[in-house]
Amino acid sequence: MTTVEFLRSRHSIRRYTDHPLSEDVCRKLRASITMINTHEAGMHFELVCDDPSPFKGFRASYGMLHGVRNYIAVVVDTSFPDAIERAGFYSQKLVMEVVALGLGSCYVGGTFDAGRTKIMLRVGWKLLFIVAIGYAEERQQTWVSSLAMKMAHRNNRCADDFFVEAEGMSLDEAKSRLIWLDSGLRGLASAPSSLNRQPVRISPVWVSDGDGHKYLTVRAFLDNSNSDALVDLGIGKYNFGAAAVGEWNWGADACFIHLDSN
Repeated sequence: MTTVEFLRSRHSIRRYTDHPLSEDVCRKLRASITMINTHEAGMHFELVCDDPSPFKGFRASYGMLHGVRNYIAVVVDTSFPDAIERAGFYSQKLVMEVVALGLGSCYVGGTFDAGRTKIMLRVGWKLLFIVAIGYAEERQQTWVSSLAMKMAHRNNRCADDFFVEAEGMSLDEAKSRLIWLDSGLRGLASAPSSLNRQPVRISPVWVSDGDGHKYLTVRAFLDNSNSDALVDLGIGKYNFGAAAVGEWNWGADACFIHLDSN
């Protein structure tokens, strides 16, 4: 399976069994979360197991989420630079680890009761969203969840739609100069986003290195500027970077650094 195929294998799971997460799974996820919290300023992610309370009640149901008992709470100190974008990036990194462990996942924004989560928030910390995780339930979807799935995918774009021409350079020319661009765009096209807006766009840009030489790369930017879009920016950057093999600087209009495998 290629990296792009692996990224595309992730999809939102809304119905879960009551089978508890194994100790091994919990240990691996907590180790990854500790690495993020230790090395990324302002990140305070937490794995919570066997806690269905945030999803109880009519407001949290709507037939869209069922049987959620485990989740990753994405908590950040928003006073740190690019905290919301970085939260999106590292939550997607964790989501793909969840997929690799054979679990289902679903980003959850407003359809849970934040007051019922088992999270202790310090002054300045904010619970941005949670990621429901667990074992997918093999059963027929309700008509409501089926409709929600269709709506979530109604605006799926092809990978090339995420490219915006710049520097007088067409998509074909950019792909001929940057052999990794096609993979990156396909990875970005598979990235989840709030309400499936998919606001992240990629365009070519010339940048100068430390010796005054210019080289071609791409920048990422948003077609809107709300806080949800900053989460989407981080998620999109993770997918693009995983597929194209490279790293991003933080922030809108930041440039991509391709890591030459040679």
